[in-house]
Amino acid sequence: MHKIAAPALCYSTIMPRHDLEYVSDIVATAVENRQSRTKLQNGMELRRQMHEAAQQGQPFNHYRTAWLNQCAQILIDRTRELCGEFNAQHTDDEASLLDMLDMLQNAAGYVAMSVQQQQKFGTPNGGAQT
Repeated sequence: MHKIAAPALCYSTIMPRHDLEYVSDIVATAVENRQSRTKLQNGMELRRQMHEAAQQGQPFNHYRTAWLNQCAQILIDRTRELCGEFNAQHTDDEASLLDMLDMLQNAAGYVAMSVQQQQKFGTPNGGAQT
């Protein structure tokens, strides 16, 4: 976070130092949110292009495609591990590929609810929480 430095004169004549730091933090946050919005808009445009290419049956050679594919593989691998753990704990039951699909669909539902909340309440950054 980049803070805006206030002139030394302001500290004594306008407001206490801690108030100036608070205002500086607010301004820095606003700048970061503006930069975040710009990056999110860029991401939204790239998503639109990627979906459009997929609908037309065309490849979309971009780092986002590789990233999405890599993340999907990580999710599949982790879901497979969770099924193995389930199977080890429940010897009279066995997780299936459909159970893996249910896990992923449930996770997608939770993410969709978060997106709806962000759209409804307008969270400041609108992006994924890190």
